[in-house]
Amino acid sequence: MVYQFLYWIGGILFLFIYFLPTIVGLIRRNLMPIALINLFMGWTIIGWVIAIVWANSADPKTAIVPQNPETPKPSLTDELEKLAQLKERGILTDSEFEEQKRKILNAA
Repeated sequence: MVYQFLYWIGGILFLFIYFLPTIVGLIRRNLMPIALINLFMGWTIIGWVIAIVWANSADPKTAIVPQNPETPKPSLTDELEKLAQLKERGILTDSEFEEQKRKILNAA
């Protein structure tokens, strides 16, 4: 009785592992080609590996590309304030301050 239960559990576990590429393909991408390779070629191990790799590979049409929103450009006032702070700290000389200020104002 216990052995029969273990056979059932083992069989279910085997089927789950065998059809894992199909399950992943169902969730992620092309189900039918992956399922057919898995069903007919999965027993060869190489077919199973091909199916699992294909199921896990990114589909170029639906690949998720992270969108990096552009950081908002600091306002003219913010840039001038930062420049003034650098001058106050002694990091910029008067001539460097004027040059940078001119660049900021010309870019605006």
